[in-house]
Amino acid sequence: MTKIIRNKKALPEEGLGGCLDSSEINAPFVSSKTVGSSQAEEGNESGGKVAALRMAEESEEIISRYTDAQALEDGVLVEVSCGAVNRVTCAVFYHFARPMENSPDGLEAFETAPLTAVIRAVHGVTPDEDGWRQSTYEGKELWLVPNEVHGLTLMFPDDY
Repeated sequence: MTKIIRNKKALPEEGLGGCLDSSEINAPFVSSKTVGSSQAEEGNESGGKVAALRMAEESEEIISRYTDAQALEDGVLVEVSCGAVNRVTCAVFYHFARPMENSPDGLEAFETAPLTAVIRAVHGVTPDEDGWRQSTYEGKELWLVPNEVHGLTLMFPDDY
């Protein structure tokens, strides 16, 4: 059983507008020991490397930049370790991770097995030429896209 412990005070009261700041995670979200990601990056040996190289080669003028580190710090992304998938959006996390019992010290635990099942299912889809995968899981459309940290990010289309 995989647990994620987060400070209950940091949880949004309604919806996903108040996603957690990653600094409030009291235990790692998902580690290779908890999710069984000892498997190689099956089906996508390059992870997000191709996309990262393409992004680095683009010569367009950058108007604004929001880095992976900022997104993790802000709680927009959650770090995971499940094969080539190393990020999920906060919305995906809250939709698929299941709250468990509350502890007396105000912490809340999450069962991540349902989230891991989603990651594995979408990762099993054949990627297009840009490395993107699109799938539907439990009636929800999902995208698995290359990211700037040489991996893949699972998101809902509205998260893009």
